[in-house]
Amino acid sequence: MDKDHDRSLRHRIVAEAVTVTATTTSTSIPNTDSKVPRPATLQKRQNSWKEWAAATLQVSLHDWVLIGTMIFGGCCSNVFALEILVNDAPKSGQMITFAQFICVSAYGLYMHLQWPIVQEKWSGTESVSSPRISSTPGSTTTTTTTTTLDHGFWRYIPHLKARKIPLTRWLAIVVMFFTVSVLNNLSLAYKISVPLHIIFRSGGLMVGMVLGMILMKKRYSASQIFAVVVVTIGVIYATTSAKASSGSSSSSKPASDTVSTGDYAIGVFMLTIALIVSSLMGLLQESTYQTYGAEWREGLFYSHFLALPMFLLFYSDILEQVRIFNKSTPIPVLQLVRQIGPYLPSSIAYKLSSVTVPRLWIFLAVNTLTQFMCISGVHRLTSLSSALTLNFILNLRKFSSLLISVLYFENGFGFEMMVGSSLVLLGTVLYSISSSGSKKPAAADSAAELASKTK
Repeated sequence: MDKDHDRSLRHRIVAEAVTVTATTTSTSIPNTDSKVPRPATLQKRQNSWKEWAAATLQVSLHDWVLIGTMIFGGCCSNVFALEILVNDAPKSGQMITFAQFICVSAYGLYMHLQWPIVQEKWSGTESVSSPRISSTPGSTTTTTTTTTLDHGFWRYIPHLKARKIPLTRWLAIVVMFFTVSVLNNLSLAYKISVPLHIIFRSGGLMVGMVLGMILMKKRYSASQIFAVVVVTIGVIYATTSAKASSGSSSSSKPASDTVSTGDYAIGVFMLTIALIVSSLMGLLQESTYQTYGAEWREGLFYSHFLALPMFLLFYSDILEQVRIFNKSTPIPVLQLVRQIGPYLPSSIAYKLSSVTVPRLWIFLAVNTLTQFMCISGVHRLTSLSSALTLNFILNLRKFSSLLISVLYFENGFGFEMMVGSSLVLLGTVLYSISSSGSKKPAAADSAAELASKTK
């Protein structure tokens, strides 16, 4: 019996050993029928394009129509109104910036302001009840959750919602954002054309890359560096050719419209400082979002609202622009609403026929509202799309704005400017493709886009 037991045990051990060996051999021998694996770089590139396509298809048609209307309709209309304002009132940069900040701040105040007593009367309740899961499985208990700030005297005092990012961080970002916004709009008073304004701001890629490498120790691929070099060459070429073309055509312009080298240099210097500060602000905002979360709605509100007192520095300039705007050509209100005029009662139509609004105030309102629409569209696109889609749409929007400025308003756009803008467009597309591996847009890119006023 013992021998039979030992013999059966040996057979079992041998069988198990053969099974393990066969399994190991079958898994270690490569399958000759399978395809040869592709290089890692090619596979990574294909995966990034698949991720981009999947993220793009996930956005519904309704969202694409809304985003396209807000970005292309808002931003391009903004350029149209900006051209008219700059041509009629060249030094209205502070006025334009102030109006845009008021518009965004008013909307943000509506979204972030809490007034307990008004909210209670509006909703018909005095407290907010929320279900809390009990320790007993399958049962819930309802508890009243009301913050101590909503009790007593504070119920009658409006206050802002609790911030998720410290106020000290916002103050630093606000100072930078205010500086960039003022410099960008103020440079238009120094004979910087709108096409050059659009092209020059694309140089933020180069500034952001250099500062990112120095301050944040970032690393970029060779294709990204090459794309940024192409953009930089295009910006420099367009800037120098714009001054040359404006100088050569100055003989046919009035004396007040001639471009002096000093004014042009001041305008370019302002845009350069704005690019540097914008890139620094983008890095600070990127670090802030990584630490506290990407609260872009909070950032949009506080970056505009906290900057309003800073416009006291331009108090006299803004008052002077108000006088200029009031003296502009009056336009009857009935002419603005001519589509609905036939449907208005005769008494209202008669009263509106005698009411006029200065022309520049109308275009300032259009510029402000379309600017807000453009910013909202950019933020909505940022939250729904990939980095490649965001960069592609924004570059296409800039190109559309450039065409409107050149073709409709007949701004000087010679062969050299065309070459420079083509290099900028090519470089930004190459940079977008080389950066297509990122899943979400960088906060720095979004901040730089907003800081440049998304014209």
